Amino acid sequence: MRKWVLVVMLLLFVCCLGCDNVAESKTEALSVEEKLVGEWGNDDISFVFYKDGSLAIIVDDFVVSTENEKEVLWAVDTTSDPIYLDIIMRRNETEDEFIIPAILRFITDKKIQIVSTSDTERPISFFPPTEEDSVVLSKK
Repeated sequence: MRKWVLVVMLLLFVCCLGCDNVAESKTEALSVEEKLVGEWGNDDISFVFYKDGSLAIIVDDFVVSTENEKEVLWAVDTTSDPIYLDIIMRRNETEDEFIIPAILRFITDKKIQIVSTSDTERPISFFPPTEEDSVVLSKK
């Protein structure tokens, strides 16, 4: 009888370990794009990354999105380190593109940091972060 109890406990233990590994594998298997899709924000600003590549940026009651611009899009380059994030805007009146080059990193699965500058140059580092160039957002 004691052997059976040990065998059952061992099987339960192995099954529990296997379940954890499956859940971890699914999280790790998501691409950067898949992890980024959704709403990320803090007390000041929110970014809503849509699966189709469109983007909404919300500050207080002001929304910059495809509804009030011709297009607001996002694109990532995961082959670079750090990850490149481009925020692309096209105005209704003109076909001219305005691209905000940024870098992105996942601090955790539920927290990201985006760094961009008022310059047209892409930042190369997250350090030292300045308040006007860096934003930390949590998954909502």
